[in-house]
Amino acid sequence: MRYTAHAEKRMLERGVTKMEVEEAIARPLDVRYTKQGRRAACGSRLDGGFTIVIFEDNDEGLIVITALRTDNEGAKRYGFTGI
Repeated sequence: MRYTAHAEKRMLERGVTKMEVEEAIARPLDVRYTKQGRRAACGSRLDGGFTIVIFEDNDEGLIVITALRTDNEGAKRYGFTGI
């Protein structure tokens, strides 16, 4: 798994750890496609919130584009309505 410079910057700003990202991708509650054709995985956090990870899968493997923490309402805004 590789992280873009953008992903690492945003994760640092938002307090998202690589462990949270890997957990969301490995055991997602749901996965959606974004408008840009990338995938978005939504994983649960121990505090009741969610981690959303935008990523691509290509010949080089998984590439994390960005990640964020959110609550239930924020997850719904990103299209995760069934969680």
